[in-house]
Amino acid sequence: MRFFYACMFSFFVATTGFLLESNFTNNGNNGGTNKPFLTIAEFYETKKDQQHERDELSHKIELMRHDSDKTLALLTSQIQNKLSSLEHAVGKISAMNETCSFEQKYHELIAKHTELQKQFDTLRTEYTSLANEQMVTQNKIKSLEVKMKSMGELKAVQQVQELTDLKDKVHTIESQTHSLAVHEQARSQDFLALYNHTIELVAFTSCATDAGYGSGSIIKFQNVKYQVGFSNGSVFTSNGKFKASLQGLYHVSVSIVSSTLDGTFDIYKNGSTISHNFISRSGVYEMATAVVAHQLHINDTVWVQASSSYLVVDSEGSCLTIIKIK
Repeated sequence: MRFFYACMFSFFVATTGFLLESNFTNNGNNGGTNKPFLTIAEFYETKKDQQHERDELSHKIELMRHDSDKTLALLTSQIQNKLSSLEHAVGKISAMNETCSFEQKYHELIAKHTELQKQFDTLRTEYTSLANEQMVTQNKIKSLEVKMKSMGELKAVQQVQELTDLKDKVHTIESQTHSLAVHEQARSQDFLALYNHTIELVAFTSCATDAGYGSGSIIKFQNVKYQVGFSNGSVFTSNGKFKASLQGLYHVSVSIVSSTLDGTFDIYKNGSTISHNFISRSGVYEMATAVVAHQLHINDTVWVQASSSYLVVDSEGSCLTIIKIK
């Protein structure tokens, strides 16, 4: 019985189908291949083929999308590497241009330091020679004192007077020698102080980042390029103010690149303007450089401040350099 039902079901699937044309009439003359209907078996076979084609097409689309993502990521990485290399090269060129003036000053200070060292060595040699002469004189004095004691039995007034005069002369020579030694020692200390003052070198160069500043805003130079003898670099990059740790004559140089129309900036010392500068009157990128020399005392502060209503600062070429020259 089960075999019978199975055969009937197979016959039903093979012979039953979907009518494709509603006006079709079976007149017995449709024995060709142009059937107006599909069997269920043909329908499922066609549907299975279409599903397989859709799956293959989806797989190809997914592969193409994956390849496109990999290619785009590779191109993005290569472009970023090229940009990083270009920025690094431009930074090196800018740093070399900015430190040219400082290196010249540094070599001049080294030459002065060498000359002062030679003078100090000469004075030290002279002082040593004077100290040796003083020791010889003191030995002579001791010898004369011994001789004077041995002459204690001499009773002649003239001889005693001569001895007294000789003793006075010895004391006079001793006093003069001591005075000369003190004087030379004082000169040596003065020269040592001058030498120590000369080697107190302070130099600092830092550049700005791309930013805009309103009127009265302090311009920040946060990219430190070089510093020696200056320990407040972190404070400077935070508030934009240079605080002098040593008293002396300082060279202050500021370069600002901007495209702001009628852009201006000022250099301040302890709240007072010491230089007012114009940048661009045409609205295109231009550079303005201000250089001043000023005497700074300990804890004096110097900064750069925007004075126009608004000022756009470009990072390329906008730098501040401060050098203690004396």
